[in-house]
Amino acid sequence: YYAEWVLIPNALGDPVKLTPLNHYIRANVPRLQAGLTRVDTAPAIFDLTLLSNPSFTADATTDEADVAFTNTDEWATAVGGALLCFFSRPASQTIQYFKGPYRYAGLVAGAVVPPTSPATIALPFPVVTSHRIFGKFLATTADGRLSAPFRAQANAAA
Repeated sequence: YYAEWVLIPNALGDPVKLTPLNHYIRANVPRLQAGLTRVDTAPAIFDLTLLSNPSFTADATTDEADVAFTNTDEWATAVGGALLCFFSRPASQTIQYFKGPYRYAGLVAGAVVPPTSPATIALPFPVVTSHRIFGKFLATTADGRLSAPFRAQANAAA
């Protein structure tokens, strides 16, 4: 029933119905990339998990990103939940939009005692001061519900 009731926004923001297999793949591919366990049972809550807009700063001297997040989100307050962080290759200051591909960089694991914001994530590519970095963030819950992606950008600083 999960696939019947949960609609996913398409590129234009219109709700689209996915097949059960599409939902399964959508939920589990990011989890497996992050080294989390696969979820084979459909969620009992018929909704996407919510993700409060995270942000990040990129440090060119350490090639790390400090990811700021809301630690009261559902993913942060339960074991098995996580904030998945993906980043782009460094881009010129003139680039204003980036669609992909993003590379998985790390996660912030949820716990009974929520993690403290910000979390430091190693960037998958070396950066230089003033490069623009694009980030994509997904939240996943222990029952396999995945949030809509949230995208942000930052300029690398020294």
